[in-house]
Amino acid sequence: MGLSSILVAAPGLWRVKVAGVKGLTARGLSPCCNLLGLEELDCTSCNSVEDTMLEFLHRLFIAPPGLVRAALPSGPLPDRVKRVATELWQRRSRWAPPLQIKNYYAEYLETWTQLRPQLELCTQAELLLQRLEQPTSLSGDSGSGG
Repeated sequence: MGLSSILVAAPGLWRVKVAGVKGLTARGLSPCCNLLGLEELDCTSCNSVEDTMLEFLHRLFIAPPGLVRAALPSGPLPDRVKRVATELWQRRSRWAPPLQIKNYYAEYLETWTQLRPQLELCTQAELLLQRLEQPTSLSGDSGSGG
């Protein structure tokens, strides 16, 4: 059973620490988009997780699109990005604490000075989400495909 299978099976998780999992990719983290109570994601030393995925999760969990400046923009959003954001914020409390994410270097993303502009991130996240929707050739998703 891979990480993505565990995340799907445990939708109540609020803390995910995967520090040091070298083979972890965006595919393995994609179920995080549905973890309504997610407050902490530690990807320290996970060298195969794309920054785009971490930045997308960071902006996705701040607030509903357009509600605050640091969140995803109000629109128009690419189809997959809009769908993921809508599904999350129809069920997540607006008063939930924002997601704290540690990147490869153990830096919290909210203090990371290299964040992409929102619209550029949305375009890149759309391509990433499109790629993640494609079936993997691996038998049994270990969360390292992608």
